[in-house]
Amino acid sequence: MTMLKQKGFSLIELLIAMGLGLFMLAGIIQVTVGSRQAFDVIRAQSIIQESGRFSMSFIGRSSRAAGYLNPGDITTMNGDDYAADLVNLVASNAYWLGQNGFDEGAIVVGADSTDATLTDADTTLDSFTFRMEGDGDATRPLLDCAGVAIDGTPGIFTRMTFYIDTNDQLRCDVAGASSVVLVSGVEDMQVLYGVGNASTPNRATRYLTATQMTSADWPYVVAMQIGLMTLSDNTPLDRTGRDYILLDKDIDSTATADGRARQVFTQTIAIRSQLSG
Repeated sequence: MTMLKQKGFSLIELLIAMGLGLFMLAGIIQVTVGSRQAFDVIRAQSIIQESGRFSMSFIGRSSRAAGYLNPGDITTMNGDDYAADLVNLVASNAYWLGQNGFDEGAIVVGADSTDATLTDADTTLDSFTFRMEGDGDATRPLLDCAGVAIDGTPGIFTRMTFYIDTNDQLRCDVAGASSVVLVSGVEDMQVLYGVGNASTPNRATRYLTATQMTSADWPYVVAMQIGLMTLSDNTPLDRTGRDYILLDKDIDSTATADGRARQVFTQTIAIRSQLSG
């Protein structure tokens, strides 16, 4: 009876097997890394788009109601003369009288540098403030940016200020009493004001920065252009950076060379109470 001896792999066969194994492993690693990078980019895009949409939604919903007057005021002042009622009511709010040189007829005011007294304010960025009354109907109250019902007492105005803080968060300050974070991941905000004049008070004939505005211009603000730059909380990109244009502001690539994804959003918002008449 012939005995068969068990034979193993030769050195060459082992080297070939190891080489094929390493080649397959490298491919798997490359696919895994690529998938991870793609996931990071998709996640970053989702974050910046979500931040932009929610920010514009909050700003737009509140700003369109700027200058809202409680219907009870209209019926208790000058009867059917809505225009006269509006002028009297707007001029009656003591906060606006002589406030930073603004004309008392203004509904919206703004600045190219945020008030340092606001919570964690990034003072280098734009901010804007508007005022409005609440609705006297308690069954459908108007809400401020913090989600709290606005006082519906005739003649009582609530101020709301939108600004960016030092942690890249969109904030809203309600009448100086509370400051709430609305959206995270908002790096910059720039605002241009659509202004009419005495002969065309209901139409924007020019768009100006807050610095370019005069005290006589503020009562004729009928629209605002809001520009936001959002950014991701991860770093899926290379660190070369790129230039951005945010309304009137040029942002150099050196300021964005951190690997974070960014996107610019712009929206023009009409101040409805200024378009009537």
